[in-house]
Amino acid sequence: MFDPSNPNSLERLITSIANKGGEEIVTLPYEGIWIINERENSIALMIDSKISGIAPDTYVSLLPGGSCPSGSKGRLGVDEPFEVCCFSKSMGTIFNITFKIWFRDLVDENGRIYRLKIFPLGSSSLKSKNLLLRFDPTNSFEKEDLVQKSVGILLR
Repeated sequence: MFDPSNPNSLERLITSIANKGGEEIVTLPYEGIWIINERENSIALMIDSKISGIAPDTYVSLLPGGSCPSGSKGRLGVDEPFEVCCFSKSMGTIFNITFKIWFRDLVDENGRIYRLKIFPLGSSSLKSKNLLLRFDPTNSFEKEDLVQKSVGILLR
């Protein structure tokens, strides 16, 4: 679900909907707590697990050469419009694992910014295994120095 090399990963599905329009329902085989943070332009999933392949208390990038969170703009045609990270916290006999996707601006050689903006369609936090991703044409626009594509996310 959070593997950037998988075309069906959440970050790739959101990017595809931003670029092509439409909507898609995503269903996970397990429940977790979803959090959409508009200010950070991020979506996170928290799950509990008995095992963790990630060192506790450290963010790990799932993108080769990535950093978590990068906070910097990327280069159009070179960088991904997202950063995917994982964080593990030991809670005694279980681990709380957080997968988080930050969407970042990409800038072309002329300084034009390309932005993928996500926002909640309803609640910004919910325990669920279902998401509805929907292109939002009313908040998508193109100006001389900025192209913005918006995707609403319904936690259900």
